[in-house]
Amino acid sequence: MLHYQPKVSLETGALVGMEALVRWQHPIHGLVYPDSFISIAEQHGAIDGLTEWVLREATEQLARWNARGQRMQIAVNVSMDNLRVPDFAQRAAAIVREAGASPQDVTLEITESRAMSPTPAPLENLVRLRLQRFNLSIDDFGTGHSSLAQLRDVPFTELKIDKGFVHGARRNQIIRPMLDGSLGIAKRLGMVSVAEGVETTEDWELLREIECDIAQGYYIGYPMPENRIDDWLIDWRKRSRTLLRSADVLEPASATVDSLGCLPGIDVATWRARGMGDDELYRRLLNMFLEQQQDFPARFLAASTEGDFATASRLAHSLKSVAGTLGAHGVEHAVEALEEVCNGGVGMPGLVALLDDVSRHLTPVMSGLRTLAC
Repeated sequence: MLHYQPKVSLETGALVGMEALVRWQHPIHGLVYPDSFISIAEQHGAIDGLTEWVLREATEQLARWNARGQRMQIAVNVSMDNLRVPDFAQRAAAIVREAGASPQDVTLEITESRAMSPTPAPLENLVRLRLQRFNLSIDDFGTGHSSLAQLRDVPFTELKIDKGFVHGARRNQIIRPMLDGSLGIAKRLGMVSVAEGVETTEDWELLREIECDIAQGYYIGYPMPENRIDDWLIDWRKRSRTLLRSADVLEPASATVDSLGCLPGIDVATWRARGMGDDELYRRLLNMFLEQQQDFPARFLAASTEGDFATASRLAHSLKSVAGTLGAHGVEHAVEALEEVCNGGVGMPGLVALLDDVSRHLTPVMSGLRTLAC
């Protein structure tokens, strides 16, 4: 059976994904955790079948979530033994598509606790997986073999920092520099940073301060069966709004309302003259922003492809301005890279990759804003 542990945006508190974690419901011993059977499956050649089952179950569940409007990503753990199978990438892509999901919504987590095989098969599979648009995560970063060498050689898109460098880092002068260094590497390489092992408010607040992207841990939610996720989500939305409010993030304020007035078709002065207060104005502006920006990547791509860089530049400037106002710095920085397209600094082959980056940052922000706009 599968349990799912939430991954949330530290910027907005929005749910951005789930990690699928396999469990074995034993008739005598009850719920058995993977530490007790994964190594046995590897030793006896059963790991390929197990991984394929997990991938199929997880992506079928992802497709069901997507069908009911819960857009997110799913993460699945992959063994080094899986990567030694020459056609693993091809089989993985087929499983995901048969499930009705898209590889770009799937993150494959590769643990670095074992050394990369000297044979070329694992690296070739990882490259093929990336070409299929799977996201690749280096799991438990900082605890295993040749971490930096793997970052150099493998096209990872996500760096997942081991919990040993996360929990209690604010008070621990030894692990704090290691956490900062890991985040610095992720940012320099353009990778999404994920901190696992977030167990306290102190952990959460520190990660927000140092601009980590995604958090995962018991403080947010324990691994749970699918039928408990809706109840968890209701509770988390309440908690996250309190957490964000206490940090003074995305809160209604006169300056924020004025800044959001840069959106086309908005006359803040007229609305204020009609007696509309800042809270009501803020919600209305957020709804307009959501309506205007939900198809930003498609509109920007269309304008750029047609050579209408004036329109593309105007779209980018509007999104960047509002993102900066809202404190959505990930979106702001991603759009800055897009502006090079308008200035002729980036060729069309790189445009799709840049838009993917904007979408990755924009999705959790939009989810968080929908909560505030209600």
